[in-house]
Amino acid sequence: MTDEKCGWTQNRAFFGKSAKNTLPAIEATHQSLPFELIAINVDNGSEFLNSRVYEYFKFLAEEKVIPFPMSRSRAYQKNDNCHVEQKNWTAVRQLFGYDRLEHKELLPLMNEVYRVQNLISNYFVPQFKLKSKVRMGAKIKKTYDTPKTPYQRLLEDPDMPDENKRKLRETYVRDLELL
Repeated sequence: MTDEKCGWTQNRAFFGKSAKNTLPAIEATHQSLPFELIAINVDNGSEFLNSRVYEYFKFLAEEKVIPFPMSRSRAYQKNDNCHVEQKNWTAVRQLFGYDRLEHKELLPLMNEVYRVQNLISNYFVPQFKLKSKVRMGAKIKKTYDTPKTPYQRLLEDPDMPDENKRKLRETYVRDLELL
């Protein structure tokens, strides 16, 4: 999962693409987020577009945890998920490569690697955020914000309640102790 606004990324490994395996990973990731989930946009894969996952987000919407159940990407529009897809190289491929891992016993180890990687990337690795794009003839001029970590962006977000910022600071201290 990748938050579009601040760049916060949570990765979790699970075995296979069935809803039976996907939903627990989504629930665990949702519970581990240090901020509230406002919306979710999934790609068109069958691991996300299935009745179990939809019912989970529908339940969250009915309980007023999130405003609406979920949205999906447009078919054949691979850049609809650019915020997640851009992380595939740094957050997945550089750690585990392109090979499909067929051994279930690796899952706990992979998730431990992801746990540490999530902490490093969210608290310590600054990211550029695109501020504007202007076409100048055949060239495109891009302007970027000052590089900041997702943690810094969340703390500076004026829309984030002070209570959530306090919880985020507590999570930061607790998570660093777990390293």
